[in-house]
Amino acid sequence: MGCCCTTSGGRSTTACGPSATRRRSPTPSSTACSRTTTNASCQDVSLEELEVTFAPSSMGGIFCERIRISKIPRWQFQSYANQIHVRMNVSHSLPEKFHWKIQIYFHGNVSTGLCQCEMGEWQALHDGTWNAVKSPYNSRYVDVKLAHKKSVVFSLSIQEELHKWRLACLGIRFVLLFLSPIVSKWAPFYYGSSMALGILLVVLTVIFQGAEAR
Repeated sequence: MGCCCTTSGGRSTTACGPSATRRRSPTPSSTACSRTTTNASCQDVSLEELEVTFAPSSMGGIFCERIRISKIPRWQFQSYANQIHVRMNVSHSLPEKFHWKIQIYFHGNVSTGLCQCEMGEWQALHDGTWNAVKSPYNSRYVDVKLAHKKSVVFSLSIQEELHKWRLACLGIRFVLLFLSPIVSKWAPFYYGSSMALGILLVVLTVIFQGAEAR
């Protein structure tokens, strides 16, 4: 509770109450995809919305945009053997000879400022297309920087792809897990694995010494 004092006709009056307290309006917190110059948030791409079309906005003499590729909860085990294929195309309104002006940064660091990554991290288009892969359980961000006199339209889409070899590896793991009590009591397994490990170490030692001698 705050108090204020007023003077009227030589008499001072003290007033206390909620009305005497000045409240400061809370500062809006910036979102994970907020720009460095504006408060507009980035667009999302997910398995519910597989494609988005955008045109980078002007920012300090260049055009920049950030697209977020959302993740799925880890309890959705049906996507264990899958990966997300990310594909981005540029509009035909930009001739191919100017594609070198487009730079793409694919990352997972939300604290990185828009279009502020290291020089060696930028990627380029190949034949007007850019491709990448990601895990469905991690969020990733795509920063697009265009050093051109005007902005152009891009389209970014994702597709969930099944990799059967991951299911095969999972099956082999379960088989080895169930066979471990039997194998642990099998004496030839210990002798065979020990000999194989010893031979491997000898071969690696010889190769390493030969490489140092050169």
